Order: sequence, then structure tokens, then C-alpha cells
Amino acid sequence: MGYAHFQVHTDKSLAAMEESWCLMHEYLPGFKELGPERDHFNIPKLHNIRHYPASVCRLGTTDGYNTKNTECLHIDLAKNGYRASNRRDYTQQMACWLTRQEAVHQHSLYLEWACPGYTAGQGYVPPDGIDRDDPEDSDGLEEEEEADKDSPEIRGDKEVRYGFIQLTPVEKFVKAYNCSFFERV
Repeated sequence: MGYAHFQVHTDKSLAAMEESWCLMHEYLPGFKELGPERDHFNIPKLHNIRHYPASVCRLGTTDGYNTKNTECLHIDLAKNGYRASNRRDYTQQMACWLTRQEAVHQHSLYLEWACPGYTAGQGYVPPDGIDRDDPEDSDGLEEEEEADKDSPEIRGDKEVRYGFIQLTPVEKFVKAYNCSFFERV
């Protein structure tokens, strides 16, 4: 793998990389005997070494490759979603959190388009150190969540708890909706 870090490759360095891979596989049975117990050495990093020479020929040197994009994606999709959950049934909560984040992002894009000068914020991600099982931190939502667990939810199909027009005076209702024959009950 040392050859893979070169900033410039020649045919000679690519041949040496290929030769070192063959040499490693020549000594692999001895490592299997003396090393830790393993059924196979089909490890992604070892497997990818085989493809380095062809990759260098096709794409150029590997000195600019890194895993930053996939690590950031993992943090955004997995870690922040888990931190936002209460650690119970977290996969469902993470999926719901991600759906909401995507909806907020889409709405922010719309607002940026519709309102010149508007800039969207980053959103809220709880810090890593919050203990969600602490009873002092409870705000009464856990009891509500337990009640919601009894009925399976399908996205978009929720029972409305409050009417669309709540605590509206009758006069306003009559005026707004032109209901002249509306009666108080």
C-alpha cells in the first residue's frame, strides 16, 4: 500500500505495486497459520489493493482520495438522527427525523427562492452529551409516545386532535364563511 501514496507513478512503480500484492498473497498462508484465527482475508482494504494499479491508470494518483464525504454523510444521517431520538425504537425515530430534516431543507430552498435575501439556518441537532433517560429532563412526552405506540402510524394518516378552527367566535364564523343560518347549540 505504500506505493499507492506516491504523488507520481510510472510503469515501474505500478509494476512494483502489482508485485507487492502478489508477494503478500504468497505469504498469506503462513500468516493464516501463525496469525489470529480467520476463515478468510476478504477484507475490503486488502481487496481494494488489488485494484489500485488499474485505478491509477484510469483515474490518476490516489493522493487526493479520502473518505471525508462518506464520513460526513454518516454523521448527518446516522449519528445526528440517533442523538435526536430518545434511544427507544431509534430506527423509526431516526427515519422520521431524517424525513423532517429533508422537508425542512426543501422548504428552506423554497423560501430562499421565493424571498430574496432569506438564508436558511442549520437546524437543531441535540448535543452528544444529553442523557435522554434522565427523569428530570422529562417533559411529559414519553407518556404521549407510549399512547401513540398502540396505533400504528402510516405517514400522512393521523387523527386530528384539534379542530381546524378552534375557539372561533360564532360571529367571526358567520362572517368569514357566509353562514347566515348558523345556530348556536
